[in-house]
Amino acid sequence: MKFQNKFCLLCLLSVLTFVSCSQQNASPPYVITQSSVRVGSSGSLYHAAGAHFIVSNVSDKTIRSLTLCFLVFDSDGDVCLPLGNMVESTYLQKIKPFQSREIVISLDSVLGGHINAPYQVENAFVKQIFFSDGSVWEDPFGLYAA
Repeated sequence: MKFQNKFCLLCLLSVLTFVSCSQQNASPPYVITQSSVRVGSSGSLYHAAGAHFIVSNVSDKTIRSLTLCFLVFDSDGDVCLPLGNMVESTYLQKIKPFQSREIVISLDSVLGGHINAPYQVENAFVKQIFFSDGSVWEDPFGLYAA
């Protein structure tokens, strides 16, 4: 009986994985070519620390907006954010087909008063893209995390 339950669960997971992966293209419509955290002030963008990304639109559609997710760790690889290490932010500027944009996300509010060391970004991915033609691309689980 337990074997049947495990087998059914495995089959269900396989079907769900196949369905979720088959709804998307073989590759995402974006590429993240650079990611880093800079500590210090950068004018009006941030006062203490900011995450910098270069995101390239590799599709033939114009990106209207996107939601970027990433993990932040300290220099030792430990969680450094008071409420966990996942950051999610929405970028509301257009990115034309086959163009790149630098996206800068302030970490001032998420790091709180803990800004005293270098930080690193890992597992960056675009969770959702809204295109100017009204279509939407999604990767809610970070399957294409870099």
